[in-house]
Amino acid sequence: MTKDTTAISKDLLSVLMQQNMLLLQQQKDLQIEREAYRIEMMKMEFSMRASLPADTRPQWVSKDEAAWLLGLTLFTTGHHRRAIGWLHDNGELITTAGGRNSMLFLRNEVMEVNQRIVEGTVIVPKKFG
Repeated sequence: MTKDTTAISKDLLSVLMQQNMLLLQQQKDLQIEREAYRIEMMKMEFSMRASLPADTRPQWVSKDEAAWLLGLTLFTTGHHRRAIGWLHDNGELITTAGGRNSMLFLRNEVMEVNQRIVEGTVIVPKKFG
């Protein structure tokens, strides 16, 4: 190769690397938007369930819905699930169904814990948001 073609190759490589970095950033932004959309859809679903008459609501709630019922911020990273796990591990949410990853809680029990959080008898550590 001559000096001119080497310089052009380096310039082309530099441009391609910049475009690749731009594409990666766009993919990351799109993923964040998808996750935020998913969280908003979950909140809407939980809100619709909460507006149903008490006798027609599902008896069991997921970790996400439990966090929403307790007034915790729902994070795209799932960080709110750690707070629910902490409440379970510390004996606040006892009755469960499903496995560790798909744990369900009784709605009534979650609402009782919510009342205790409001009263200040249960304090969720700040590290959970």
